[in-house]
Amino acid sequence: MTGEVTLRGRVLQIGGLKEKILAAKRVGIYTVILPERNQKDLADIPKHLLKGMTFVFADTMEEVLRAALRSSEPEESRVKPVKLLKSAKLLKRVPMRRSVAVVAGTPR
Repeated sequence: MTGEVTLRGRVLQIGGLKEKILAAKRVGIYTVILPERNQKDLADIPKHLLKGMTFVFADTMEEVLRAALRSSEPEESRVKPVKLLKSAKLLKRVPMRRSVAVVAGTPR
């Protein structure tokens, strides 16, 4: 991650775009968020370097965060039921009064 943001949240143009794209590709990153002002600079980069890459352009920090934090998997696949651990099932059998006393350190 590299670049500058103004106090008002505007994303500023970056330099060394070709090198940054190469570095991202080298480590297996194929989606890159770029400042909107760098969109015109992609025309100067050889097409073979852009192959397989996806670019998201952002003008504000809000747009950067929205793009960076969105999930690529469908929502229903992110929520999975979890089995209770054996210890969690045992806790259900402990009377509340006793468990509170033990936690608080008071005599039983």
